[in-house]
Amino acid sequence: MISHQIDNKTLELASRLLGSAGVNEEYIHISATISAVSVALVSALVIYWFLAYPVASFINHKINKSVTVIDDYLFPPKTVHAICMAVVTILATSSVPSLFEIYPDLKSIASKVLSILNIIAISYCIILVAKGFCNYLNFAESGRSASVVLRNLVTTIVAGIATLLIVSIVLNRDLAYVVSGLGAMAAILMLVFKDSILGMTAGVRLSVNKLLRINDWVSVPKYNAEGRVEDLTLTSVKIRNWDQSLTSIPPHALISDGFTNHESMLERGIRQIRRTFNVDVNSVRMLGISEIQKFKGEEWLFGIDLDTPQVNLTMFRKWLRNQMMSHPRYSSMPRVFVKEHPHTSTGIPIEIHFFVRCVDWSEFEELQADFLDRIIASIPMFHLRLFQSPAGKDLVQTSVNVIKEKENAEA
Repeated sequence: MISHQIDNKTLELASRLLGSAGVNEEYIHISATISAVSVALVSALVIYWFLAYPVASFINHKINKSVTVIDDYLFPPKTVHAICMAVVTILATSSVPSLFEIYPDLKSIASKVLSILNIIAISYCIILVAKGFCNYLNFAESGRSASVVLRNLVTTIVAGIATLLIVSIVLNRDLAYVVSGLGAMAAILMLVFKDSILGMTAGVRLSVNKLLRINDWVSVPKYNAEGRVEDLTLTSVKIRNWDQSLTSIPPHALISDGFTNHESMLERGIRQIRRTFNVDVNSVRMLGISEIQKFKGEEWLFGIDLDTPQVNLTMFRKWLRNQMMSHPRYSSMPRVFVKEHPHTSTGIPIEIHFFVRCVDWSEFEELQADFLDRIIASIPMFHLRLFQSPAGKDLVQTSVNVIKEKENAEA
């Protein structure tokens, strides 16, 4: 109301000045309107300059000197400038349209344009503040996906509300009318924004359960993806694979198809060695007392009677467990075991499972290979054989043996 009275007085003053200057009465109204609008725009620019430079510099200086951290994230210089712009648009929206009082059509257009600019400016400020808050959460929570999902969620909601408000202004309809019109288009909207809706719900689940964050090492077998998470959005999770290729996966696919996050293992400073050896069934037998005596004095023989025959596979399993627990990098957490699976057509699977204190990838691979090589080389010590499908050399040797046996039989 006050701004409207000021605008009327501004028009009256401009009309009197133009009349006293000898301007034709036919053009006084339009000239007064143009002059008043020009003064309003110049005033807006002056106000913006005052807010965006002296005032903003003072605010930024106070923020930089404050001991708290959150204000540095909520109100960086970019956000402060955006707030200054929003203040100017609010002032312009409340004053400029009334300058076109004599021209209703221009007043309606100016009011709509300025209202739209006002909505965009305020929405932009809200998004920047939300982004700053999410960056603060990212700093405080070490990059958990909650902050990323919250940022995307707030951006989507604010952008959606702003779009509805702009449409209602352009159509000159009430907001409730526009929202009711969306109900008739619900099926189409669900189809168009299906990935965004599924991604939003999946992102919330990922963040609430703290399953994923940027820079996590993840593997998604269905998509043949394994590497570090580069970005999280409502519609995609970008994974930089170890071969430097980039895989984009919908967030809902991670929930429905499953994925493995290896980061918690690295945070605990341990890596898993898990391997299965298929022992040839035909090599499993009882070891005689004389064959057992060569192991006399070994600490892993605790509880084994060396004066009675023992199964070589049993002794091999006990030796395996001792080798794992005596490894220089062995970690007692969370567990260690040697498991014998039911025998199959490819032998008896013997699975080892333990953890070592090593997170460097290349060092771990070398350490693991050395340990597995030692196991493979030690298997004949127990008169066992690993199962191996016949290769070309095996078939040739078998043929030679058959021929020799046939010749000996004929002789």
